[in-house]
Amino acid sequence: MTTAAPPLPTTPFIHKGELKQVLLAIADISGYTRYMTQNRTDLLHSQVLLTDLTQTILKEIEFPLQVSKLEGDAIFLYAELDDSWEERKTDISRRILSFFEVFTERLTELAESNMCPCTACKKVAALRLKVIVHSG
Repeated sequence: MTTAAPPLPTTPFIHKGELKQVLLAIADISGYTRYMTQNRTDLLHSQVLLTDLTQTILKEIEFPLQVSKLEGDAIFLYAELDDSWEERKTDISRRILSFFEVFTERLTELAESNMCPCTACKKVAALRLKVIVHSG
């Protein structure tokens, strides 16, 4: 059963001197800092796993969502709101929700296929995803 997506907030955004209405979102891997600091000796595996998870989310991003910046484990996104906003807001909501699905699927695959005894590989299942959509 498909449920209706909640309405998304909007916020003004200045782009090239022009004020625009945009949606802002941040997709962030929870537990990243703790994961990286606990696994310094396994840093290479930590980086490989986090890159894999970040790329999994990046593959889900479609227009009108656009990547503004990648910062560590966070993906900063925005979408300009134009005349087609009413038509696109449900699609954007579903797309953002799909981030959780693909992240969880990939995380499960990584954890279940792990044969490496290092701490980074053993603790990958503790990572989580949060997505913040903001207006303000």
